[in-house]
Amino acid sequence: MLEKRELRKRIIARRSEMQSEEAHFLSNQICEKIQSLQEYKQAENILAYMSINNEVNLKGVIDNALESGKKVYIPKVVSKTEMKFYQYDGSFTEGSFGILEPEKCNEETLYTYKEKSNTLVIIPGVAFDKNRNRLGYGGGFYDSFLGGLKGAGISKVAVAYELQIVDEVPSEGHDLKPDAIITEKRIIM
Repeated sequence: MLEKRELRKRIIARRSEMQSEEAHFLSNQICEKIQSLQEYKQAENILAYMSINNEVNLKGVIDNALESGKKVYIPKVVSKTEMKFYQYDGSFTEGSFGILEPEKCNEETLYTYKEKSNTLVIIPGVAFDKNRNRLGYGGGFYDSFLGGLKGAGISKVAVAYELQIVDEVPSEGHDLKPDAIITEKRIIM
């Protein structure tokens, strides 16, 4: 656990040293890579997130997805161990951990996986390695959510700046790997 905590602290510090202009520029490059993916082009649903603290900003993907007629969903923490995704409509409230969450959360706006409904899940994280191991913030929200999301038509990609790629991320059996990691320089599959 200490190893994860130290790695998390080191990478978050490195990411916070980035200038906002650099983060914006690199985020745009990553968004363009996402939009070039076949999984993105075929997706009817995009599960994204609202960035905080110099995370990769997905505004470019969100805007493009809405313009393309795709449904966009944003997470909301609903308990200490669970999050759900609700349809994006532009109205937010500050939620858990100071992250913007959808304001309108009800059964009609809740994401529920339907067979034959192509979904692309875009996952944040703190650190990643070349084997697609992911270190999150320690809450287990994405591992829990993704563990319950099974079936054809689901693609999971993580996004990170190249500075978040390390030699090795300590992983445990319950840690789920994304199908790919997208940085400004490459796609790790």
